[in-house]
Amino acid sequence: MNKNSNNTVTEQEVQAVFDKIKYIVAEHLTCKRSMVTLDTRWKTLSADYLDLAYLAMEVEDLFPIIVNENQGWTPYNTIRETCISIAQSLNSRK
Repeated sequence: MNKNSNNTVTEQEVQAVFDKIKYIVAEHLTCKRSMVTLDTRWKTLSADYLDLAYLAMEVEDLFPIIVNENQGWTPYNTIRETCISIAQSLNSRK
């Protein structure tokens, strides 16, 4: 993934976001950290919409963004898709 004008992000940016949220995810969903990977779907971790709303609030506390819960925040999304959404929000603030 290369950064360009249509708001895509680099793999390094995605990984940086993931590194910051993986522990919060594991703690909130009471799962092993090894289960939390970029390619894991939220539903695989038994995350429902309420869990994701809580995690979105945690992300807003962690990063200077307002989460768009319509992008990457459903149980059917992967954690990578959520991290991409967060990274895009961070880039749009630059």
